Amino acid sequence: MNEHKQAAIADQEIQMRREAIRMAYRNLFSGWLISPICSLTFVALLWRWPVPVPLLWWFGASVALPAIRLAGHLKFNAVSEGEFDVAKWGFAFNAGAASSGLLWGSAAIFIFPFDSIPNQNFLLLLIAGLAAGASMSYSPLKWASMLFAAPAFLPPIVRLFTMGDSLHNAMAFVATAFALAVYGTSRNAYSLVLESLRLRHENVGLIGGLQEARERQAHDIVELRNAKDEAEEATKLKDKFLTIVSHDLKGPLGIVRGFMSLSLRPDSKPEEMRNIAGRSYKILDDMLGMIDQLLDIGRIKTGQMHIQKYRFSAWVCAEASIQKLRPVAEEKGVAIRNDLRRDATLFADAALIDRVFTNLLSNAIKFTPHGGVVTVFRPAPGAVAIRDTGVGIDEKILPDLFRHEVKTSGVGTAGETGTGLGLPFCQDIMRAHGGALRVETGRGGTTIFLELPGESPTNLVG
Repeated sequence: MNEHKQAAIADQEIQMRREAIRMAYRNLFSGWLISPICSLTFVALLWRWPVPVPLLWWFGASVALPAIRLAGHLKFNAVSEGEFDVAKWGFAFNAGAASSGLLWGSAAIFIFPFDSIPNQNFLLLLIAGLAAGASMSYSPLKWASMLFAAPAFLPPIVRLFTMGDSLHNAMAFVATAFALAVYGTSRNAYSLVLESLRLRHENVGLIGGLQEARERQAHDIVELRNAKDEAEEATKLKDKFLTIVSHDLKGPLGIVRGFMSLSLRPDSKPEEMRNIAGRSYKILDDMLGMIDQLLDIGRIKTGQMHIQKYRFSAWVCAEASIQKLRPVAEEKGVAIRNDLRRDATLFADAALIDRVFTNLLSNAIKFTPHGGVVTVFRPAPGAVAIRDTGVGIDEKILPDLFRHEVKTSGVGTAGETGTGLGLPFCQDIMRAHGGALRVETGRGGTTIFLELPGESPTNLVG
């Protein structure tokens, strides 16, 4: 935690330093104009024929240096909005400030007007004015203003003191006092800028935190509303589903109750009793199957049924389901064909896919008339399909075919009935695998596709 806090403080210091450099460069714009004007004015004051060579050199340098600094400024502008190198651009600014100070200080060495006290005072005035301006415009950087003021003031102050007379000593003393005042002003200005930057960063962090909190709150509110809507919708679906299931359970129980009342009659014959017992057993067996399926649906919905994937033979799995249902198909006169290749494989939970095959094959047999054919085949890489030549599915119920809360089960071609839970359960199994069931239907029959993810022509053949 301590290291994290220290890293955050260090990052804030770098960001503040970066912003200070941006401010310093922005403040330079007026300097590009003022410094050449001051140097041009001073040169014009000292101009005479023949023109002294040092004067020409100094004037050339006073024009060239701002031009170089301007080029650097333009280069900085190209990177200023990003995470630029703080050390590099801070050094470049300070080097420019020191160079400008040296340039103006060199005037007291190379072009000092010994014969004119007014011109000497004018030079001091120019240096003092530029130093005063630098104390404010360079204030975002700690030493920049003094890097200009010290080399600019020192040579003329030394020059004035060495001239010996009381007037020049007084001029040197005033220049020294002004230089110290500039130093004090620059330090105060730097402190104010530093404090304003610190407050700005603290406020930005506070505002950012508040904004993030508001966004989180808004996101939480949306999630709560969505969860509430989903819960209400789930409750409605559950109630509807329970109504359907209760009806499906009540009907068979009523029939069994009727059978039981018949068996209690004194005149019931043994043959009738056996018939009643057999039919009651069949009804109760179907009800137990329905309850088992309901429990499985609940386990899948709540994530309690774990999927154990491995590669297995699709042909063997389909063939096992076909053999279980072959007596029912033969009794009805429906042929079942397994057209998958024997080396066809699937990567899934074999036990659950077996239940999908069994449910879909049972459905296909149910809605296929005598003389019809049910075929298991591969329509394309990545899928297995079961096709029948039955009556097809009413297009009106297709959108609700896989919904638990809507009963879409119909009567088979031989009067068979069902719970309507098989197809939704199969779809739940496929979705638990990351796949899905897809239906194509028409007058010539129905094809249901089992589509699993991650299968390719090399994985699924046949």
